[in-house]
Amino acid sequence: MIEDDKDIAGGKTVADILGSEFRIYRHLPVEKIPAIDEPVKFTSNASIYMRCGECAADIDLMSFRIQAPSIVNIRAGQILVVKKVSEDFDASVMVMSREIWDAIFNLVKDCKSYPIVRRYPVAQVPPELMPVLDDLYDRVGVFLRERDNPNIKETMIFGLTTFFFRRAHTFYDRYADTYPTIHSRVVDRFVSLVQQNFRRQRFLDFYASKLDITSKHLSRTVKAQTGHTAVEWIERYVILEAKAMLRSSNLTVQQISDELYFPSQSFFGKYFKKSTGMSPKEFRNMLGGGNV
Repeated sequence: MIEDDKDIAGGKTVADILGSEFRIYRHLPVEKIPAIDEPVKFTSNASIYMRCGECAADIDLMSFRIQAPSIVNIRAGQILVVKKVSEDFDASVMVMSREIWDAIFNLVKDCKSYPIVRRYPVAQVPPELMPVLDDLYDRVGVFLRERDNPNIKETMIFGLTTFFFRRAHTFYDRYADTYPTIHSRVVDRFVSLVQQNFRRQRFLDFYASKLDITSKHLSRTVKAQTGHTAVEWIERYVILEAKAMLRSSNLTVQQISDELYFPSQSFFGKYFKKSTGMSPKEFRNMLGGGNV
């Protein structure tokens, strides 16, 4: 389903917004923002254009203090935790399915700016380019109202790709001089591996082997670059995913334990409580219900 913001006025939630094949929502109000400190796992790719205000948020455990005007890109599968949001917050959001995003990715992946876009999910927008983004959302809205256009999906894909090559790269070119050192590239690769494997692999030797370095070197590098040990990063991803599943799914604690490949529900409960100070059931009850 492809919709614009006129279709989602009223009582729609963030989960509703994320459920469409393509959707834009202009002037997202503060009341639509996820509750403070509650993890929300994105099922679609989202590009958020923050026009006014500021907020603090974690995207897959990386902390950001975001000031308008900014662009925030969140990929499907990533988890957002909002820590703080100002009362004057005003943003527009563009949500697209994996299918649409994959089509755009295949067209832009060889652009020299694309690796920088992936590394920096938050980018400041020069104030003089705000009208360019406003115009993009207006034009996308026009495309979406062409209900009888059989090529609307292709129109969106090539329109957004054209925008990336013409304008979007300018938001990220300033970060080229800060592109990763060899040490930060190791950390980037480690975090990427953790994102892909934390459900099954929670031992450091696995990741060190994949990176072709010793566990000691990996641990020392990650600690120096991030302030957290490599093992802490793995544990944080496991707990964040568990919290998101306890909050937003109807799976039982046993089913969540199975999804995360714990040997037993009891082992999962002890692992979760050691990190959070409460059992999975207590955490879910604190949020107001769900299957146990």
